[in-house]
Amino acid sequence: MDTPGGQVSGTDIAGGGMICVSHALSSSGLFRPRFGLALVFWALLLLAGVARAELVVVVNPGNGVDQLSKSQVVNIFLASSREFPDGAPATPIDLAPRDAEFYGALVNRNPVQMDAYWSRLVFSGKASRPRKADRWEDVIQAVAANRSAIGYVDTERADPAHVKVVFVVP
Repeated sequence: MDTPGGQVSGTDIAGGGMICVSHALSSSGLFRPRFGLALVFWALLLLAGVARAELVVVVNPGNGVDQLSKSQVVNIFLASSREFPDGAPATPIDLAPRDAEFYGALVNRNPVQMDAYWSRLVFSGKASRPRKADRWEDVIQAVAANRSAIGYVDTERADPAHVKVVFVVP
C-alpha cells in the first residue's frame, strides 16, 4: 500500500484500498507535534479574525424613533407591519452578505426557510421582500437619504453622523 518513503500511491486509492491518513502524514513529516501545535495556533488566530461584528438596526437620524423592541424589528422586516411605532412608513433594507446571520439571530430561521417565507408572501400578494443592498455603504447611504428607511449594519459602521442605532441584534 505504501511506497518506499511512506507515500501513498494512486493505485491504492483508485483500487479502493484503505489508507491510514495519520500514517501517511506522519511518514511524510507533515504531522509532527510541533507542526500540529503551530497549525492549531494559526487556525485559532484565523477563527478569531473571522468572528463577525455585532449587528445593529439603524434608521435615519431625523426619524422620530429612538428605540425599537425585537418584536417591532421582526414585524417590520418580516412585513407584518411596514410602519414605525409612531405610524410613519418603514422601508426595510437587507444587507445581503449578512442577512442569514440577521434572520438567524432575529427569528431563528435559515436562508432556505426565509426564502420559503418570502415566496409565500410574495406569491399571495400580501407583501414584498425588503430591498437588498450588497454593501454596508449602500445601507448607510439609503438610510441617511430616506427617513422611512431602516436597515442593519455592523456596529462599527453605524456612524452617528449618518444613522441612528435603534436596536442591537442579540
